[in-house]
Amino acid sequence: MCAIASLLDFLQETGTLTGYAPSGLPIYSDYHLCHDPEERLNINGHWQDGLVPALGLAPAEQEQFARFFKLIETLKSAQGSDGRDAFRIPLDQASADPEYRQARPDIFCRLPGS
Repeated sequence: MCAIASLLDFLQETGTLTGYAPSGLPIYSDYHLCHDPEERLNINGHWQDGLVPALGLAPAEQEQFARFFKLIETLKSAQGSDGRDAFRIPLDQASADPEYRQARPDIFCRLPGS
């Protein structure tokens, strides 16, 4: 029996896998699923959803967050010159392109005020 079939059998035995959709995809019990945590910030005694402050940011800080999230979206689908995903786990399946393998202190290691 292949590893996937063994895993699916185990998930059915534990009640985690409850059946299959008409498309053939497994249906999992909501009781057994882990949902993403809902992060919140407490700033000046007020709760804000998420990890980025919604209020009280200077325009320059808002722009910095926008640039950061834009960079992250770009990197999610980036591919190296070898055609492999720039970021993939396990790492040996990721691109060996030096553009993504070398540390970029100009981007990632800049300290505030430097």
